[in-house]
Amino acid sequence: MKLEKEYDYSWLWTADEIVKYAPENYDEKGIYRKNEWLMVSDIGKVYDGKRFTREEYLETEDKYAQAVIRGMELAGCSFLTVEYLSIYRDKRDMKRFTPKDILYEQNKDLYDMFLSIKEGMRIHISQIEKAVRLNLRDL
Repeated sequence: MKLEKEYDYSWLWTADEIVKYAPENYDEKGIYRKNEWLMVSDIGKVYDGKRFTREEYLETEDKYAQAVIRGMELAGCSFLTVEYLSIYRDKRDMKRFTPKDILYEQNKDLYDMFLSIKEGMRIHISQIEKAVRLNLRDL
């Protein structure tokens, strides 16, 4: 009789964040030591002698959105619930939906969710990509 090897999968349910930061760039105290972009507003700034582009930002944002969707699929989860929301919908935020914004074309698709999202709202997996993008774009 062949015995199956036992694996400890308990770690699968302990992660509480997804990050883009490479493990090798942390020092022995757990401090991230590489100077790199942090948010959408860093588009156009220079890091390690190279200008950070909109395309690079969108590529990383795509990976975050797909990671959340894949995690939901693996967990058999169809909805996520908005637990906390700090959204003001002030003039500064609304400017992000005008042609002057660097991500205007991408933001247009998020406008309806931006206006409707609220605490307690359940978001179906088919719409979760929009919520992830709003979050990452600090909207």
